[in-house]
Amino acid sequence: MVPMFTRNLFERVARTCLHHGRWCNADVWRVDVIGVPWVIKDFRTCVALWRWTGGAWMIRRELRVLRTLDGLPG
Repeated sequence: MVPMFTRNLFERVARTCLHHGRWCNADVWRVDVIGVPWVIKDFRTCVALWRWTGGAWMIRRELRVLRTLDGLPG
């Protein structure tokens, strides 16, 4: 069973940076937790105003797209 993914867990596991975002773009990380791969978009290094407004909006938008694609082959 995979533990619940939290910021604390993210900080403890080995991770590989797939993309280092600039000013308002998220850093993208790949981490393995008990053999299960995760891709994490991390807005932590962004400007606080963007992180709590635009960043939150972008995460909701991406989640909506991923839910739409769920179940499609490929």
